[in-house]
Amino acid sequence: MPEPLTAAPASPETRAASGCPVAAGAPAGPDGQDSAARFRTVQDRAECSFARHSRLTGMRAHHGPDAHAAGRAAAPALRAFTACAEADRLDGFVIELTAPAHGATLAAVAATTRAVLAGILAADGDEDLRGLEGAADEHWWLRACGTRWFALVFAPAYRADSPRHTYGSTSTFVLLQPVEAFDRRSSPRGTAIAQAVREDIRARYAAGGRPYDAELAAQDVEALKVVWPHRPGDTPVRWWEGA
Repeated sequence: MPEPLTAAPASPETRAASGCPVAAGAPAGPDGQDSAARFRTVQDRAECSFARHSRLTGMRAHHGPDAHAAGRAAAPALRAFTACAEADRLDGFVIELTAPAHGATLAAVAATTRAVLAGILAADGDEDLRGLEGAADEHWWLRACGTRWFALVFAPAYRADSPRHTYGSTSTFVLLQPVEAFDRRSSPRGTAIAQAVREDIRARYAAGGRPYDAELAAQDVEALKVVWPHRPGDTPVRWWEGA
């Protein structure tokens, strides 16, 4: 699987099934929808064969210039998410930043990503950002709010031929997915995705005009998959290093 991606937002009925605080208190955006609903435009275009069977939720979009503040604001909702994700079979949480500057260039996307994740870690008690140490190592995961997360970012800096394109939205979306959700989706549970399935996904992306870097996707430094380069073969983005 090139880059984990979830699709349809959970319905209010599903999210309320276990009394999930995220379902009960996830604040809606100005249009009455949360960020996951606005992210649906991106999800509907996903060639990944898993995408349309998954669920995610979100919270009110962050409209200011401070991406670190967006991460801090998301932390309480992420803790609530972890409390109900298994019971409600939720697969991801969307953080939306609407200021165009957050995703205008690849460098801005990298800086925004680091700031958002640093804000989450700081709000979770990791003010020294030890959670970003070792990001260049194989099998590193972001660990926050009691969970290991896979993060991936979609932004307007990505062109229409990129898997991280936002289809006209000027928002930057940070999608956080608990690693346990992928274990739950695999069959048997916890096993790796079959090579044939990976090849099918790769072919679908290529046929859709958005080929992804299969070599980058297959390597084991998970942090390098968070911020996607513009084109296959480009230098991977080491977003965690900062300016």
